[in-house]
Amino acid sequence: MKFFIKSLLPVIIIIPFLSCNLKVRNGLLTKKTDREKYEQKVLKDSGKLNPIVNAWLNAAEYSLNNPLNVGGNFSERGRFYKNDSTATSYLVDIKRGQKINVSLNNLNNNFNVYMDLWEAGDTAIRKTPAFITASDTGRNTIEYAATKDEKIIIRFQQDLSAQSEYEFEIKTGPVFSFPISPSVKSNIGSLWGDARDAGVRKHEGIDIFAAKNSPAVAVADGIISSVSENELGGKVVFLRPANMNYNVYYAHLDSQLVEEGQRVVKGQTIGLVGNTGNARTTAAHLHFGIYTITGAIDPLLFVKPVTNFKKASSTFPLKNNFVTVRQAKLLNDITAKKAIHNIIKNAPVKVYAVADNYYRVATADGKKGFILKSDVRQL
Repeated sequence: MKFFIKSLLPVIIIIPFLSCNLKVRNGLLTKKTDREKYEQKVLKDSGKLNPIVNAWLNAAEYSLNNPLNVGGNFSERGRFYKNDSTATSYLVDIKRGQKINVSLNNLNNNFNVYMDLWEAGDTAIRKTPAFITASDTGRNTIEYAATKDEKIIIRFQQDLSAQSEYEFEIKTGPVFSFPISPSVKSNIGSLWGDARDAGVRKHEGIDIFAAKNSPAVAVADGIISSVSENELGGKVVFLRPANMNYNVYYAHLDSQLVEEGQRVVKGQTIGLVGNTGNARTTAAHLHFGIYTITGAIDPLLFVKPVTNFKKASSTFPLKNNFVTVRQAKLLNDITAKKAIHNIIKNAPVKVYAVADNYYRVATADGKKGFILKSDVRQL
């Protein structure tokens, strides 16, 4: 009996530890996020009946179901206010082949900011937001690559002791780097689906034109899965990127500089641009393609650089006593300039962040969104 009790002791000790640090998601036991640990702590210390704690929890849930649409590239300079329960959520559309990099730089590290990523819900089919991942509060950066066209929500919220300014950025870009060395001039001249052989077939890739013998480079770390030559593609190389279910195809090379089974790193030259195969009568170019288990897919967004990122202002208003100077539109979508509410003239608004030509604000009755800077003035 004593032996039985002693054998149970480690289990008795481990169970409370697991309950504090692990959570079941989609039937799997996973580690709790820093946010979930903080929620557990404030609920234990103060309880849900505490109005400040309750407001903080409700704000997080509300923002997740009512995100603001900011497009794929966005930057703001903002402020956290002490004992302010506000949570912020942004909706981003990303396509297969793209990734987002999200970062939040807390300019005062005396408190934590909790940031997580969710797959957006859909009220039409009663689909609720689904958790994807969360950042470590010590870093507050997240990188996420889309495997399909997706709507992603980025949510962040400070702990209840917060009072500081911050910088927040969302950058959308290609999963891979560009397959032609940046040291040479190149341009995409033919796209996916263009007619080939008088319309008999369609183009299963993109053509990138560059001077003959320009370096064609690895778009990611990986292994060379094939080096061969055929009538259509001429001298070709297949690259299998590490930890991805894609095969990347380089064709019409003038020369191949790698061997099958060789490990390569992103940016390493694997061949030189040419016009071998059925491209003998055309200018030198690289045919670049991507293949999955179901066949070829459009590779454009996997490598096309995104250049429309604009960093937010480096300053934030010292005082927060703003009123509207005219009837103004409160926007929940700055990409489509979509208004959710009209604010009357001389109405007070609280500014939380500045983003390009907009302030992100809250009205006196709790409505939140973006307003043009020119529609408000400081008292």
